[in-house]
Amino acid sequence: MTNGVPLDVLKIVERLEGGGVPPEQAKVQATVLADVISAERKWLDGRYLPREELAHALLPIKSGIERIDAKVDRLASETRAATDRLEMNIDKSAAEIKSELIRWTVSVWFLQLGFFTALLFKLTG
Repeated sequence: MTNGVPLDVLKIVERLEGGGVPPEQAKVQATVLADVISAERKWLDGRYLPREELAHALLPIKSGIERIDAKVDRLASETRAATDRLEMNIDKSAAEIKSELIRWTVSVWFLQLGFFTALLFKLTG
């Protein structure tokens, strides 16, 4: 997992010398720094998968997610269809109830008219 940036030991030595560090000490410090960074890179390379291997390792997870997405889409479609059928049934039931209510209202109206007419004949007769 090298990051592609080489460590320029000579540049580090020059900067240390420019800062007042004696040449031999600057070389030792730059070498130690290079060793530490190299060891850290090796540790990271051993701990993490390279990008290509990681992509290959993630393929089963990706295909699983795609299967779940397809299943969710299918279930959402089925749910929409069921909801549409339910709404149609509700509309049909509402129309039937409205029709029945009108029929009862008209029947009660005629019944009341009959009672009122009978009462009127009885009172006048």
